[in-house]
Amino acid sequence: MIDETQQTIERFEHKGMDAEMPEDYEKLLAILDDAVKQQREHTQAMLGEDDASTGSA
Repeated sequence: MIDETQQTIERFEHKGMDAEMPEDYEKLLAILDDAVKQQREHTQAMLGEDDASTGSA
């Protein structure tokens, strides 16, 4: 999802649609930001599970 959103943003910018459709462009940026945050949280949770299962902190 992150890669696809980044590609869409790049196409948006390349076509000048970021200036023509600023609200939609902001929505794309918000989607990307949310996806990155969710991925980070998931990764941290997975790393935390690894620490718990190995007994390391």
